[in-house]
Amino acid sequence: MHPNRSGVAIAALLLLFLARPNLALAQAERSQSLDLSEALALARKNSPLLEAATARIAEAQGDLTQASLLLIDNPELQVAAGPRFLSEPGGGSELDAEVGLAQRFEIGGQRRHRMARAEALAVASEAQSNDSQRVVAHAVASVFYEAMGAAETLQLTEDNAALAENLYDIATSRVSAGAAAPLEENTARIRRAEATRQLVQAETLLRTAKLRLATTLGIDLTTQLQLKGALPESATLPPLSELLALASANHPQLLASRATVEAEQSAAALARAEAWPDVSLGVAYARDEGDDIVMGGLTFEVPVFNRNQGERARANAASRRAAAAARSERLEVESQVRQSYAEYEAATRSVAAFDADVLLSHRENLKLIEAMFRAGKIQYVDVVLLQRELIEGRLGYLEARLELARAEVATRAAAGLDLIAPETGRTLP
Repeated sequence: MHPNRSGVAIAALLLLFLARPNLALAQAERSQSLDLSEALALARKNSPLLEAATARIAEAQGDLTQASLLLIDNPELQVAAGPRFLSEPGGGSELDAEVGLAQRFEIGGQRRHRMARAEALAVASEAQSNDSQRVVAHAVASVFYEAMGAAETLQLTEDNAALAENLYDIATSRVSAGAAAPLEENTARIRRAEATRQLVQAETLLRTAKLRLATTLGIDLTTQLQLKGALPESATLPPLSELLALASANHPQLLASRATVEAEQSAAALARAEAWPDVSLGVAYARDEGDDIVMGGLTFEVPVFNRNQGERARANAASRRAAAAARSERLEVESQVRQSYAEYEAATRSVAAFDADVLLSHRENLKLIEAMFRAGKIQYVDVVLLQRELIEGRLGYLEARLELARAEVATRAAAGLDLIAPETGRTLP
């Protein structure tokens, strides 16, 4: 090798060696381990939807501050000055001046209604922010459990692929020993290939699910997510009647709609109050021909043509519309709670069907299949049928647990409850 080329190669290898720890560090930095509670906290931190909802609360607080001002208008100061040209013999001029100060006052209780409206809108904004958190939490929990289900599916297919590989080795040995026909080995080879295909599908499903989770969490899509926890084997929710009562009292969407009704009612009262004319009180000082003049003044509109008819009609209609929307939302929330609770009950029964005896039979049969086939007590055709039944059973149990996780999270979200069970402090399910 040319000396220069040798030096370049050595330098490149040295740089590669030195860079490896940094590369490993970068890979470690892109890896993140999460359970559901940590995922929810991360989503609350990163969600632009929640950031916008928080900003709306600040906007509402600003409107409340403005509405709380004792006087909505600032005083008006008027200043006038100019020369007076004298017509007397000798002419000349002297300075005349006038200064006036006026303040407008609302006499119909507008400030009280304006503050009531702003306070109700502030409550509505906070409730809407909480509802946004509810929606984000439900989405995160749903995607999290989808990813967890994909991880458990991958584990199942890995077990299936390992079993198919062992059965292929046994079939090959049996054929070599003359204890079985080549058809058995060919069938085992096909079965092994199918198990490999299912394994590749499961790996892809898990990568896709983790990518969706990273997107939902608002984190770098190259982050290697490691999920902590497991799909539930059981769950407990309060009775339906209690859930409906809790939803009616505490659901943020309903709290927001009720506050909106109050805001529109206050707006209607404000529109009626603004039909009253405002009064302006003022005081003026003038200097005329060397004399000092002080005057007080009172100004008000005469509501002959404009009595705020249009705004009053609009505000009354908006109040009726808000009340109708609140009734509709209450029925919608109740419907969602009932539907999700029905799904929760069905999922609970499905999981309960896989009792301890059924699960123990699955585990025992996995061991028995390989042993019986190795001993020549069953044919490979029977092995395939038994293996398929075992895989379907394990997949059924996995799907039942995933449905239970989805149903409990959906029911709690529909009722406006936290995704942390208050009675245990555990993350649901």
